[in-house]
Amino acid sequence: MTFTMHRTTWQQWPVVEVHDEQGVRLRLAERGATLLELVLVSPDGQRLPVIDGARSADELAEGRGARSAIMAPFSNRIDQGRYRFDDHEHQLPTVAGEGHAMHGVVRGMDWEVTEQHADEHAARITLTTRIGETTLPGYPFALRLNCTFTLDEDGLEWSLVTENIGDRPAPFGCGWHPYFVPPGGGVDDVRVVLPATRQVVTDERLIPLAGDAAQQGLGSTTLTLAGQTLDRCFTELARDEDGFCRTRLEVPRSGLALVLAQPYGAVHVFTGDTLGDRPREAVALEPTEFMPDAFNRPELAEQRVIRSGHHRAFGARVSLAALEASLHLGG
Repeated sequence: MTFTMHRTTWQQWPVVEVHDEQGVRLRLAERGATLLELVLVSPDGQRLPVIDGARSADELAEGRGARSAIMAPFSNRIDQGRYRFDDHEHQLPTVAGEGHAMHGVVRGMDWEVTEQHADEHAARITLTTRIGETTLPGYPFALRLNCTFTLDEDGLEWSLVTENIGDRPAPFGCGWHPYFVPPGGGVDDVRVVLPATRQVVTDERLIPLAGDAAQQGLGSTTLTLAGQTLDRCFTELARDEDGFCRTRLEVPRSGLALVLAQPYGAVHVFTGDTLGDRPREAVALEPTEFMPDAFNRPELAEQRVIRSGHHRAFGARVSLAALEASLHLGG
């Protein structure tokens, strides 16, 4: 297996493309460090599209559906865009029709490719950007973000290393918003097997309830998606022996599973029913550091902070597995 890489454009957007002779393929836009396409080879030799990404320049430019969005400096929603930090009130921009700040800011920024390498084992691309109050009003903190995508024969690894380059602590919580194509089926063929022990309870605005009421135990860790609409966060993830928390998107009729492995945090499941483009054609499995509205959760006051001069890393790995082996792969 040998990986090759080249820079090109997709409509007006700079793009990095990676492929190998077996059919593994990746397309990554510098805009938002956004994964547009990912094709992996299944254990039975099928070349399967894994990501349902933006399909037009307009879709990428507008960030419709937040497809493959890197979510930083916060993930999901911040209630009315308001939060308090170090005894100061801050107001973030809100999304029309939502009334909340949504998914951070970096998905709409142009990142710079700062490293790229391909050989017979893997291909690796690192993109870099910076954020602060000039890029996100209401966020007067200076951060440098390095986002790396590594593709090898086992799948794709995504990682985000965030450094506080300012002179004061900064609140931060990141995530990733990929839509996954069920391997060998549709959304109604899927069962999601969670590593979680609890789920987040929200109000009608999808903001978690206050205090302990925000979480409750799960009746089952297996979700059958047929006929079910979901937009829900799951927490208290259990780790496998190697330290990774694995969410499995299983399609029994194909005997395949997509495995999302993350080191800690929460996972958000969204069936895409409310999307304006291609509703319910893919499932968003979103690895996040924290539940929604994390900037307003007192119990996360310490965990969400990055001190001046310090950094924090988060990420996930995506792989395909035979259904009976899906418990053991993907990390």
